[in-house]
Amino acid sequence: MPRLTEEQRNQALVCYQQGESSESIAKRLGCSGPAIRGLLRRRGVLLRDASACHTKHPFRDDLFLAPDAEARYWLGVLLTDGWVSDTDGTRRTGLCVHERDRELAEQFRAFLQAGHKIGRKRTKTGFSVQLQIRSEKLASSLAWWGVVPRKSLIATPHASLLSCRHFWRGVVDGDGEVNADLASPVLSVCGTKAVADGFADFCRSVFPMYEPSVYPAKVWYTRLHGEGAKQIAAHLYRTDEYGLSRKKEAALLLANNNRTYRILKKRYG
Repeated sequence: MPRLTEEQRNQALVCYQQGESSESIAKRLGCSGPAIRGLLRRRGVLLRDASACHTKHPFRDDLFLAPDAEARYWLGVLLTDGWVSDTDGTRRTGLCVHERDRELAEQFRAFLQAGHKIGRKRTKTGFSVQLQIRSEKLASSLAWWGVVPRKSLIATPHASLLSCRHFWRGVVDGDGEVNADLASPVLSVCGTKAVADGFADFCRSVFPMYEPSVYPAKVWYTRLHGEGAKQIAAHLYRTDEYGLSRKKEAALLLANNNRTYRILKKRYG
């Protein structure tokens, strides 16, 4: 690989500062991307986030820095159904759900104010859909809340989210079950032991008279039956908010059949 002349080095510096990527400059000058980035560092140039250089669609990457109620809901969804990848030197964040729950991916895209395409792929059980975003800043902010690479065996809710019903509604929408059979209602969450224990503690703090079952299978489960399931469903879904419609409808069907929901609805609207 030929050495760059001083004129080419200066040209590379100017082009990068005008917005051209280091890889594009390297290709044009017949050298490697690392060589251009090394040159820029030696010249004191602050390199742009690699993910920003590849972003075709603008989006909000700051929404989890100081999360409001809706952001806390999405933290619950992402802790269960989301993923973060740090392979090949880039960091990507994604949400992958069954095709029947495509609305969840669409809502997450709208929340981020993103224009990214939602992909579709075949799985063993049918089709799934996925929203994938490349961003160092987004991945870093999610890591603070426990949404990290390879989290399936270590996912742990952040301490500040343990009493937040918005967060736990997101967990239920992501990896929970809401069975609206009025003869045998069930509300459950599955995941790591930390997630199962956290949800059980949340349920006890809200309605201590109902003791949830916490037990291991292939993963850990927290499950409530009967009146306990109705009470927690009423508490989580007491207002008409964002979320997965099929679970919201099931939860409200349970909630509408108990006195607690009517009291909460009257109090909070």
